[in-house]
Amino acid sequence: MHNLADKIRQERDRREWTQQQLADATGIDRDKIGKIETGVRKVNSTELVLISQAFQTPVQDLLRPTAPVVMRPGNVATPMAEAAIARFNRYVEDSLLTRGLERAVERGA
Repeated sequence: MHNLADKIRQERDRREWTQQQLADATGIDRDKIGKIETGVRKVNSTELVLISQAFQTPVQDLLRPTAPVVMRPGNVATPMAEAAIARFNRYVEDSLLTRGLERAVERGA
């Protein structure tokens, strides 16, 4: 499992839900769910919150990297290390943003 799309699909499969059942639980069109799961379309922050609520799991669990980012002396200059750092930074930024979104949804904003 490498990305958010995979995590959403695997969580849906784990629950033995169809894409339509997830669509019904979130209010997101089934076609959009399919495109999100295949990576054709990126999930936006509102959809991410709706999906996490349907799964009854924190957004951070969906965003959490599947493998720890390990920095070792000498590997920071490699393209692989730079990509890992960029993914980690996006995760942190998304995590902070989604915490605020979840709180806003909870307050009914």
